[in-house]
Amino acid sequence: MNLAIPVKLDAFVFNKSVCNGKPGDATTPPDAKIAPITQPNYTFLRLDSNLIHSDVLAHTDLHDSIPWSNNPRLVDLGQGGAVRSQRLGVYLHWIVPRFYRRGVAATPSASAALAEQRRAEGLAVPPQTSPDYSSPEFPQLPNRWLVIRRLDPDAATTIPNSKGGAQVDPVVAWVVESDRSRKMGDPTLLTADLQVDVSPFITHQSASGSPAADISIGEQAEIFIGYKAAAKAWSEDPTADRADLNVATASNQLFPDYQPHCSNVFSILDPFTCTMDGKPGNLTSAVASYYVMGWHSDAANDPLGSTSSTVTREVRLKRLSTELKGSPPWPQDMQEWLNSTKAARVLCQGAMYDVQWNVDKPPPKTPANDASHQLTGSMPVSVGTTPMDALLAYVKSHQKTELEMDLFALAPLLRAQDDGVQAQRVAVDELQSWNFSRQSGGVHWHFQNKAGNAAQAPTPDEANYLEQLNDAQRLWDTTARQLVQARWNMFSYWWKYASLSDDDRKQAQFPLAELSRKFKDLQTLVTGAKQVVDSLSKDTTKFSQLPMPGVNPDFSQRRDPSLLVGGIEAGWPDDYLDTLLVRLDSQLMQPPTPVGDISAYCTSVLPDVLQPTARALVQEFLALAPSDTARITPTGEQQLPLYHDHGKHGNPSGPLRDQWGATQPWFPLFAEWEAEYFHVKWDDWQLYSERKSQLDEQWKLGVKPGVDLSKEAITDTRTLSGRILLLPQPNFSLQAAIADLFSNTDPKLIDKYLPNTADQQLVQTKAYTLPFLSSPMDGFTAELLTLAKGTHIKPNAMFPQTGFDLRGLQPLPDAEIGPFGPKELAIIGANSELTPFGTLVKFGNLLESDPSAIPFKPCTHGQFRLSKLNIIDKFGQVICAIDPRYGYEDTQAVYPCLGDFLTPGQLDDGQPNVVEPSPQPGHNEFAQVPPAINQPSRLNCCFVTHDHVRQAQGPGTTDSTSTYSYWRPTSEWENPIWGWVVLNYVDYGIQLFLADGTFYREVRIAAPTAPISAPTSAKWLPFDPPPAADTGHQLDRLLALLTAQDQTYLLAFLDMLSQSLESSTSSPGAYSTFLNSLVGRPMALVNAAWSLELASDAKTDQSSLDGHETKQQETGLLEGAEIYRFPVKLGDTDRAHDGLVGYFNALADPKPGDELDLSAIYTYYYTGGANGNTGTAAPRTTNTPPLNPIGPTNYPTLPAFWLDPATTSATTTNTQQQPKTPPQSAATYTQAWNSKLTAFGMIIDPFTPVTSYTGGVQPIGNLQLAPWTWQAALHQMTAFFRVGPLLVTNDVQRYWDPAHTLGPAYALSPPDKDETVPGSGVQVPSLDVARWAWLQPFFVVEKNEEDGDDHGEGLPETKYMALGLAKVDDKPGFERGPYTAIEGFLQLKEPIISPEAPAPPAPSPST
Repeated sequence: MNLAIPVKLDAFVFNKSVCNGKPGDATTPPDAKIAPITQPNYTFLRLDSNLIHSDVLAHTDLHDSIPWSNNPRLVDLGQGGAVRSQRLGVYLHWIVPRFYRRGVAATPSASAALAEQRRAEGLAVPPQTSPDYSSPEFPQLPNRWLVIRRLDPDAATTIPNSKGGAQVDPVVAWVVESDRSRKMGDPTLLTADLQVDVSPFITHQSASGSPAADISIGEQAEIFIGYKAAAKAWSEDPTADRADLNVATASNQLFPDYQPHCSNVFSILDPFTCTMDGKPGNLTSAVASYYVMGWHSDAANDPLGSTSSTVTREVRLKRLSTELKGSPPWPQDMQEWLNSTKAARVLCQGAMYDVQWNVDKPPPKTPANDASHQLTGSMPVSVGTTPMDALLAYVKSHQKTELEMDLFALAPLLRAQDDGVQAQRVAVDELQSWNFSRQSGGVHWHFQNKAGNAAQAPTPDEANYLEQLNDAQRLWDTTARQLVQARWNMFSYWWKYASLSDDDRKQAQFPLAELSRKFKDLQTLVTGAKQVVDSLSKDTTKFSQLPMPGVNPDFSQRRDPSLLVGGIEAGWPDDYLDTLLVRLDSQLMQPPTPVGDISAYCTSVLPDVLQPTARALVQEFLALAPSDTARITPTGEQQLPLYHDHGKHGNPSGPLRDQWGATQPWFPLFAEWEAEYFHVKWDDWQLYSERKSQLDEQWKLGVKPGVDLSKEAITDTRTLSGRILLLPQPNFSLQAAIADLFSNTDPKLIDKYLPNTADQQLVQTKAYTLPFLSSPMDGFTAELLTLAKGTHIKPNAMFPQTGFDLRGLQPLPDAEIGPFGPKELAIIGANSELTPFGTLVKFGNLLESDPSAIPFKPCTHGQFRLSKLNIIDKFGQVICAIDPRYGYEDTQAVYPCLGDFLTPGQLDDGQPNVVEPSPQPGHNEFAQVPPAINQPSRLNCCFVTHDHVRQAQGPGTTDSTSTYSYWRPTSEWENPIWGWVVLNYVDYGIQLFLADGTFYREVRIAAPTAPISAPTSAKWLPFDPPPAADTGHQLDRLLALLTAQDQTYLLAFLDMLSQSLESSTSSPGAYSTFLNSLVGRPMALVNAAWSLELASDAKTDQSSLDGHETKQQETGLLEGAEIYRFPVKLGDTDRAHDGLVGYFNALADPKPGDELDLSAIYTYYYTGGANGNTGTAAPRTTNTPPLNPIGPTNYPTLPAFWLDPATTSATTTNTQQQPKTPPQSAATYTQAWNSKLTAFGMIIDPFTPVTSYTGGVQPIGNLQLAPWTWQAALHQMTAFFRVGPLLVTNDVQRYWDPAHTLGPAYALSPPDKDETVPGSGVQVPSLDVARWAWLQPFFVVEKNEEDGDDHGEGLPETKYMALGLAKVDDKPGFERGPYTAIEGFLQLKEPIISPEAPAPPAPSPST
């Protein structure tokens, strides 16, 4: 049995009336237009400065496409406007099944396991033992097609018909050879229409036609594929040249689907030829049905054509995303077929019934005209940061249906679903954090530990080796990224040289030797670093537990804006992305009375093994014709073919998908856009927030208040353009997002946004009915970088793994031009995707209007408006948002709906702040693009500590030329906390604790007349000092400011802590909520740092015209130019999940214990302050000098940096003039990387992250303490406060008992560890006697043993013991005196962490 693969057919009627769409006027919207044929110009692939170009396919020119007499697709303008009658007729196109579009590739490490997968997907397995699968390889496409047309010669619709003397065959069949290759000059092409009869292609073979290395660049644009012949006279020609045919070999992404590009490959023209009075003629009217069958001429190229010893046919079907139509259990013969591992054959098949041809009249229904009316009438265009954002912007402005209103209600949650953010998070964070493409940030090695627990601290040797491992890994990752950039740099020089004239080439100078040397240095660094990583990561003699690889944060680059057009149906079948339903021979429909003679259908042209299937398919085709509807009921194993249905979501009362239905097809395939970009100078931008709704606050870089862009007279403009494919994914993605939303979100949360159950059901079941087209504006950023996207000549070719004597990447001999030889081309490799503008793009108009303008934009910050938006379907029907005829571009405009992030700000009068006023008052045509770095970058954030190890080692250990960095990131076993502060409500003071939770000192508000020492407690009391206590000195410096006599610092600090606690988020369940009324939440003191890193060297201007390249230094992206310093907002009071209370700047010259400028605290929390998020600080009502409100004037700013690994990790040391070892080079690079960190001291909530905002330059960053860093400390900390003097009727214990002194490791709970003196009971009122202890001071004079006198006495000291509490009656007892006056501390006998939460072990050195 063979396998029948369904394909979707479409039939397009082409005549004068179709080309004569109405142009439209003030009251009537325009009809769709027919695009002139624009084929890929493969002469652009030649290495000739007059021909070479960055893209072989130009934009479609529609300036003079109407009326029909001006359209060169229909008339020959060079022959006086004669109609090209040979182009009239029905164009039939079939869609290539999805599994033919899927490439297979693998990294070298995975290549060995790819053989069976290749066999399962119909790809050959090369004989070599280590094949290179790094480049995707696509399966061969079917290259033979039998196309059958059936009509009734006697029907009244057939004009002229047989009754009128015309000789019309009821059945006509053609064979299409898709892979037949012919060159210019071939005799068979002399009479061919090169735009309709064949398809332009590129050569990949030598002139002899045999596989060889010498691909002839000079022959490009002279190769055509495609051949159609009458099936009755056709036979295979073994001498014909053949092309390697898959979806990628044409180097044209439109090739398989755009009918004008695949003529007689995947489409044909039926001109309805006939014979009239013995002369050739054409039918002027007919109703015809078509059937197509496709196969592989070489059985080895069949998807099931190879034999496998292990992979069954059933597995192969799954790998091809196909399955048999119907449901198991299958009959025995079918199951045996599925279980077999033998080769099998497939036969593609598809039908289209009752196509109505008329040479003069348009089809009865033309959906393209309806789409044009929709586009120009209601302007359903939106632009957003992501496809989902663009869709919701459209829905927000076009809430015409109940479904659209329901989707708008769910907008915050759908935005959260767009990239997997938890729906419970505020949706605005998603808008700023997830509109970025990602690039790997590299590997970080660590010791594995259980989640939430501290990693076991390694031995000093292990820590040193792990540091060496991560240093080497960082250098490896960085250098590998720069190697990619260096390869492209070599390509850019090659491209610029190739695009020069012969005279200019003689004068051209490129630093090829320097780049080659640098490339070699980078390779050496990569090799050395890789060897260190490979060796150390597996060395069990160095590690008792081998480190595990993790990932560093990704580098990010903001995506191009996304464009959406609503109200227009997509052309792809609604089930195209689903599993393809296929059938075996036994499942084909079998008519009760088969047609006897079907020889006219020419099934004999197929291979013998496929002929039985072909004959059965012809019988099915005839039986399923609309006139034979009574014969279509399947019986037994039979299954109706796919597309002989209404589709998943079609109209049940409408025509089937294989019925033409009196309707011209409309299949939007791609869009071409053009935009005018206005560059707003950097000084006009400011970081601020906007609140569009209750949950829709956005932090973004916007135009400063007070700046009116229309008065700026901006002349720095660029025209950008691009082409975007309209793929079937957008609607599928919306449905998937909705499904994920309802399956993964708490129903109660959904009810808050959409409470009606019927509305929820409507969204889940009818979202597919929302018509829209969507795609990113690909090329937007590239063109601002003076780079071009497109199909272009490349100096190296990737040969497939089979069928060629060369394999893998090989240089083209013709590409060796001038100074570029094999070595230079080898450096380029495959890194030639984008081309530099070079001399091919001129900026004369720009420089005339603004001589200081620089076309190159390392950062985008400006506004743009669409000046062209054309949507083109696969047959060349076009709908235009702006009339493409000359003279209309200044009177028409696109007014898009905008996502909030792209919406311009407003002026004081409420009008949008845009660079030019709109020609139509009340409308806005500009989208605002906030500042973004136009290359991958990363906002590094980490907790840091003093790098005392490297400082102690000195320059002799690393290199005297290296930059010593005081700060370094903490490792996973190091606790970054250097202290704690706790607000004591009862004592009106602040308690300070060491990092491990040991109490240090307390500072209280004192009366103005109190002694200087009154506000401050003695160190450690009421507890004994810990052994070898180290406060780090930084805590002492903070304490000195808190204890200043004027108490200004203390009052401000208390004010800040108190206000921060009012807006803090809920604590983890283990945190004792009872304590909040007595003491504030403990706040951690940490050091943290940020830096802004580029993934590779900064981009540079790639345009070589008009002399502006001398201005490149003015772009100033990298540190040193000081043009771009990006503001970073730390913390946010409006988000309860942010933990920043305040921060200090680090000193420029930090020293241990003196690292921070503690005199100024930057915070959002102070008396009289607004929330600090409005961009302007409110006036203070109290005198709090230490507190500086965080706002735009003092946001930290970061320059972008990139460290050249070749120069940063120099190859020789200064002291010994000897080559560095790879570990030394890596350590030097890490030191330099650390030196770029900008450090801060911070007061933070330990339970929540510190959030960093860059206004869209980078994703929102979160820096949070690991739970183990604070859990042990909070177990150690208890709440206590001063009480007294009190008068009690009973005396306390009169003598100090050394056995019950409160030491540094005191414990009051659980009961078995309670250190309270047994039997003691102080009569102090308390909330609960069982939960409190009285800490009683004693003056103790201990013996002084240092002088050897056992009877000598030292100085008196204060010692404390924990005494129990006795119940106190609230009635006076009139006890007899004497009474006792006591003063001490009342302490809760529980840690801040509840007893049921066991304290995790702190990291300790391994032994």
